[in-house]
This record gives sequence, C-alpha cells and structure tokens, in this order.
Amino acid sequence: MKDLYDNTATPRLILILVISLVSAITVSTVAVAAQNEDVTQMLYSVDSKPFGINYSDWFGKYWQWLLSVPTVDFPVNDPTGTKCSLHQIDPNVWFMAQPLDGSAQIKCFIPYGKAIFVPILKGECDYMSDSRLKTESDLRECAYSGIRGALMQAEINGIKVENIQNLSVESPIFNLTISPDNIYGGGPSGDTQAVAVGYALFFKPLPPGEYFIHVSASVLDDPTLGTYSWAVDTQYHLIVEEPNPSALN
Repeated sequence: MKDLYDNTATPRLILILVISLVSAITVSTVAVAAQNEDVTQMLYSVDSKPFGINYSDWFGKYWQWLLSVPTVDFPVNDPTGTKCSLHQIDPNVWFMAQPLDGSAQIKCFIPYGKAIFVPILKGECDYMSDSRLKTESDLRECAYSGIRGALMQAEINGIKVENIQNLSVESPIFNLTISPDNIYGGGPSGDTQAVAVGYALFFKPLPPGEYFIHVSASVLDDPTLGTYSWAVDTQYHLIVEEPNPSALN
C-alpha cells in the first residue's frame, strides 16, 4: 500500500492538475472561438442576396415597413411582445423596431424560418419630407448627414460583433409610401421616393430558442458635420418558435 504521505505522489498529482487545467483552457478557447465563428455565420453578408434580393434593397424594404406602422402599434417597450408581430407582412423577413431616441427593451416571438432584420444605425431621406431635395445625390447626402461620426456597438448573446463598420449599406432609390400616422408624425404623407443608409444585423433564419441582442449607437453634436446629439440603446429578447409540424409535411 502506498504511504499517504509518500512524496512521489505529489509530482504526479501536480502533473494531472496541470494537464486538466490546460485541457480546460483549450476547451474554453475552442468554445469561445466556435461562438465567435457562429456569430458571423448567423448573419447575411452585405454582398449577399437574401431571398434573391440585393442586401442593400432590404434597407428600403425596412423603411417601407417602418413608415407603414401606426404609432399606436409601434413595438418599443412592449414587455409582452404582442406588438412585434403586428404589420409583419413580408413572407421571409421579420423587421425589428428601434426607439427614435433613448433606450428600449423589446421582446419578440419570431416564427420559425424567418430571417430577422435588426437595425443598429439608420438614416433615411425622401423628396416629400424636404422639398429642398431635388436629386438622388441630395437624398443620399441628406440620409448620411444625421449619422456621420456615430459610435456603434452590437452584441449577440453576449458576444461582441467586431468590425461593425463593414456592415455599412446604402440603398438604391426606392418608392416609399408614408403613412399619415407614422412614428415620426407631423410631416407630410403619401407616395414619394427615398434613399436609406445605415448598419444592421441581418440574421439568417435561426434555430428555435432564445436570443439576446444588444445594439447601441450615438452621435455627438458637430456643427462641421451638421449632426446633432442623440443616442439609442436597444435590448432585444428574441424567441424563435418551434416549427409548425404541419408546415414541415
């Protein structure tokens, strides 16, 4: 029987502990690397064509959706998640709202199989809202004017999204119908043309489960850039539902 106080056991124990620690660190590193890789794989790239439509065109579709939602149905700070499902008429993509300013918590139940469009920072200008805008170049310059110099951050399930600047997109000119009762309120309504620019997390259809998305953006007042100070901070709790068995048959 080995003496309990036999010193020859100590080096062996230390070696086992060191090997276990190294293994744990290796496993943790691999897990983090896998998570980071998964974050990238969850998103469409800006040069892709989700559902056969150019990525940049989806920014126009987002604004078409946003300005059609009545103020009373705007799904910001809705703890039940009920409003998030209203006015979602696109067959493939679920659009997420964002506060105009300040912070918000948004809960949303997402049907299985839907891609999800989450804005980080966005700008839009149209001919109707500003009669001084006469050309597409005017629209583009106007759309960028409110977001220049912005600071942005995004996390998916606690993992930071790196190189957000690479998500920059500007739409082609698109047709837009502005509802008289939209979240911006007080301006003209009707049919016009617009340009949209910005940054978004455009998720591919996700497996069933819960996802926690945190995005924030801020701009400081800068007379040389023509910007004014504002900040938004949004936390999304997204629940992707299980597939409907009948839809899989």
